Amino acid sequence: MGHARVPQSSRRCYCGKTGCLETVASIPAVCQAAGVDDLDALAGSVARGDKNARGALRQAAESVACVSAAAVLLMSPSRVVVGGELPHACPQIVTDLHDALAEELIPGVPWDIDVVPAILDDEDRAMGAAIAAGTYSQG
Repeated sequence: MGHARVPQSSRRCYCGKTGCLETVASIPAVCQAAGVDDLDALAGSVARGDKNARGALRQAAESVACVSAAAVLLMSPSRVVVGGELPHACPQIVTDLHDALAEELIPGVPWDIDVVPAILDDEDRAMGAAIAAGTYSQG
């Protein structure tokens, strides 16, 4: 979903498009918005309650929720799985995403969606990469 367009973003993505989710919710984008150099520094800033870091994390969650809401409305899943290192380093983003997703969905409808971090080990990541490579090469 990294290259789905976030309406409030006008940043140029490395893919050539403008406004991709990657430009506002990837680790480099969140770190830049928080004014830190890397994920460890971001996690430390968030843990210390730094307002800038928390704001950057919240904005990333809101952007992911904006993009994810369309998928939720189409497929009605019971769970949204958040991949990557960010939810493990900064678990608050999972709660932020859950709250932001509720704001994006139809009010009054009892959405009972779990938002959880992905649990993958090195073997799972390698298998996913191999499957993706096979899928893209069949084009």
